[in-house]
Amino acid sequence: MKTTKIFATIAIAAISVSAFAGCVSTSDVDAPRSSATAAPKTSETPEPVVETLVGDYDGNGSVSEAEKARLARENYELPDGTTVPIVKGEPLPAVVIEAMEASVRAQAGPAVNGGTIEQRSDHANAAMAAVEAEGAKVGVILIPVSYTYDGMVGGMVWAVGGPAAGYVGVFDTEAKAVAAAEAWIAPKNEVRSGGYAVIVLR
Repeated sequence: MKTTKIFATIAIAAISVSAFAGCVSTSDVDAPRSSATAAPKTSETPEPVVETLVGDYDGNGSVSEAEKARLARENYELPDGTTVPIVKGEPLPAVVIEAMEASVRAQAGPAVNGGTIEQRSDHANAAMAAVEAEGAKVGVILIPVSYTYDGMVGGMVWAVGGPAAGYVGVFDTEAKAVAAAEAWIAPKNEVRSGGYAVIVLR
């Protein structure tokens, strides 16, 4: 009788253990506990800002002498320090023409009315050198229209100079001389757009 009770007790205990085991999730028992925490998100490193050098046309990080010369041709500096962009193939801005005229007058001095042949020659040479220098700044051939003394006429006339001298002639008014100079450069600018410009030296 005692033996029967013992077996019954063991059987009940076994059933209870099995029932308890069935209530426990295998994931709770078998899965290892991770002690590692998620790594915090880091912000992406911004790309370094690369500054572009003015005049660095080939992008190599430096400005060569040739690039400096090109930059100068594309920007004309006015007497007040302001720079005016020069667009290749387009007429020179009026403000640049005016500055060039003033610069040539300042370098050559006033026209010689009469005087000696030597004086007139010196003035003409100084004026032409200044005209060429101003044109070279922006890569343009300047055709000067100037009020000058003409020994053949024996008085002051409006003459077209530079490469056009000898092809256009002299005139009694500024308007006629300018019109003749503009007509002379027109076909040339069709071939080399913006390559020629007229300046007036009063």
